[in-house]
Amino acid sequence: MHTISAERTSSLVREQVAPKLACVFFKKGRCKNGENCKFLHEEATEGLGTGFALQDATPTKDSRRLVPCRFYAQRRCQLGNDCKYAHSDLVEEGNDHTTTSMPHAQGKPPLGNANFSSHSKLFQEATNITNQDCQGQEEPECDNLVRKFGGATIHFGPGAEISEVSLESDFSAVRIMDLPFNGTPEHVAALLKSLDFDIDANCIKVSPSADCHDTSNAFVKVEDPSFAGRVCRQLAARRLEDPNLKPRAAICNTSLGKSSTTSRVDSKKVYCSWHKITQMVWLNFGVESVAKRVSTKFNTSRYKILGRQVKCSEPEFSEPKYSGRGSFRLGLMAKHNKQAWTLRLHDVHGTAKEEDVLGSITADYDKPRHVEMRRASCQVDDETAYSTVKSLLTKIGPLEWWENTTQATGKRMKAKARFQDEQDAREAVKGLNMTSIPTLGNRNLTVSLVHGVKYKIATSMYDAIRGQIELERFVWENDHLNLVVYRNTDVSKRFSVLKIEGESLDALLKAKKTLEQILQGTIAMEGKEPLWSQSLARNGPSFQKLKTIEKDLSVVISRNVRLSRLHMYGSLECCKEAEERIRVLIASESPAIRTIELPPQKVSWAVTGGFRSIIGALGEGKAILDIVSKPKTIRISGTKQDYEKALSLIADQASFQEGSSGNNECAVCYTEAENRIQTFCSHVYCLDCFENLCSAAASDERAFPLRCCGEAATCNTVFPLQELKEYLSSAAFEDLLESSFVAHIRQHPETFRYCPSPDCGFVYRTAISALRNTYLLGVYEDVWERRAGI
Repeated sequence: MHTISAERTSSLVREQVAPKLACVFFKKGRCKNGENCKFLHEEATEGLGTGFALQDATPTKDSRRLVPCRFYAQRRCQLGNDCKYAHSDLVEEGNDHTTTSMPHAQGKPPLGNANFSSHSKLFQEATNITNQDCQGQEEPECDNLVRKFGGATIHFGPGAEISEVSLESDFSAVRIMDLPFNGTPEHVAALLKSLDFDIDANCIKVSPSADCHDTSNAFVKVEDPSFAGRVCRQLAARRLEDPNLKPRAAICNTSLGKSSTTSRVDSKKVYCSWHKITQMVWLNFGVESVAKRVSTKFNTSRYKILGRQVKCSEPEFSEPKYSGRGSFRLGLMAKHNKQAWTLRLHDVHGTAKEEDVLGSITADYDKPRHVEMRRASCQVDDETAYSTVKSLLTKIGPLEWWENTTQATGKRMKAKARFQDEQDAREAVKGLNMTSIPTLGNRNLTVSLVHGVKYKIATSMYDAIRGQIELERFVWENDHLNLVVYRNTDVSKRFSVLKIEGESLDALLKAKKTLEQILQGTIAMEGKEPLWSQSLARNGPSFQKLKTIEKDLSVVISRNVRLSRLHMYGSLECCKEAEERIRVLIASESPAIRTIELPPQKVSWAVTGGFRSIIGALGEGKAILDIVSKPKTIRISGTKQDYEKALSLIADQASFQEGSSGNNECAVCYTEAENRIQTFCSHVYCLDCFENLCSAAASDERAFPLRCCGEAATCNTVFPLQELKEYLSSAAFEDLLESSFVAHIRQHPETFRYCPSPDCGFVYRTAISALRNTYLLGVYEDVWERRAGI
């Protein structure tokens, strides 16, 4: 057995009880023992007392507090003080690399994929994916509520009414080539002005030429079918007069591009990346233990240079040898190693100086004996680099937003942007991808186009089908697609947004089809016919029993009153059991449904108290007022005596009861609102009734603009388009816009018509033939004049 001597025991006790003496050499910055020193290494830290190191005196800050909250800037951040990002016009001091043009990524990271192949690494890192859902904050997209139907670009106004229709045949476009490399839209506008064309510079887009790096091209599109032809003719004539005039013009495609749509493919976003401008630094030490300690602190981010983590090598040793010429020589390391032990720091920011390196090593006992730096090829800070890339994109087309993806680690700098026009995004990829940028030290810029599609659905529906989506996620990950889920994006926290993004359009379309099948759910069927009862259209006893089935089986059942269908969401076994219980429910409550059509003079009586009189006489659940259908009806589900009694009340209006509707009564079904929403005009609807009201507009060409039917259908306030978008699911909102387009075309046969070719679906302007004839006549006259020598 080993024993400890009394002298050794007393020594240990003294070390534990008696305080250590301060190290004299440490105070002078000359202690070589570092943490192995037997004496106390104290640093004077104001307000903290003795025994605290400088690196521990400063509390660690959450780096996200240095990034401004994009949603706070838009006055719609829902997290308040719990938000991890800065809620102020100025970010916190001490951030050397702040985002200036576009706010941060979401405070809580999105749900997505982290397994991409090497060619999709840029897309993976730029999306900053984790395995959690985003809570309530969606990446902003400036939806200008413009859609493309039937080959036409449609602008929508309040109430989903069409305010403008633009066809490609209404425009003409010209590409002007061989312009100076530094040409601007203003220069092109001046050139066109000399040709007697007064064109706004906003209609002109200038981009570098793909064929010649010393020139640029300009794309000009004007709402004038004859514009492009006239520019080509006049510029050709001017070149004949002035041989020194280099620019030439050619007619090009007038594609209007695709608009931003929910549940439709969007291709306006691009991801950009380029290698960081870095340098290598050598630190020389005389003691191995100090070198190892400093290496550990750099690799664990205790020491950072300019706020960035750097990679540090293990200490390398080579014995110095005197060369006889007054210098040290270390073989291959003689240039950088003046001492015995050397550390190499990689990925040091290109603008860092020697004092920045020494300042990052806060402990004096960790200071190196010598620092040597290999300067970067160019001295460009992050802000200048981001501004350079952003300016290259804005030269191609206007941006909806721009975001710097600041990352302390990694070898590449990243940014993402969204163009206003899809064609500009494609031009950016075509013209800038793998382009050498002189400002960035001739580093290549990588630009990739990202396709995306998103769906707005009820949060309860998403929770029910989440298992199915998770199974498909593995397939989407293999196709390098990223799924992001934004939960509770609306104020009422009833809706969530599902967004899929990826670089492969074919893979995205395949995933889109799969997701739409999941969102369709399982339709409750009785043989080949959908299970349905008119009693389910009203929030009465049958509907309450339907809610009980939902709760018991953990499924979600959605009513489609317009199509008379029930959509079920959940596991296959639960949906089958729910279908059987619904079948029993309908069979037990299947009295004859008798419909009473209301003439216009009776509708006012019904909505101002008459319908309540019918409910009072027949009882709850036996009468349904449908003011959405054309004509408006009352459906009686009961005995023949109930039907005759309702007819009698309607005929003589004897039981008319005056009274205003309750504060929580739906303006459509006149019952207590289920999933209550309140419009800007202060009227209350059931969420389902509001969607059914909008869906009914699809069958009524005179329903647009869509109006509120509150106060006995006398409100008539036009619903703002943003309100419709907020309260409707993505599918219902897009169907509403498309229905408005179809109704507009049918109401204006003198202006628009569908193409007569089978399965075409495109529309054309009936008066365009006259414009084309005028344009062609001008071309022929010009040719005839040239041939005649006029």
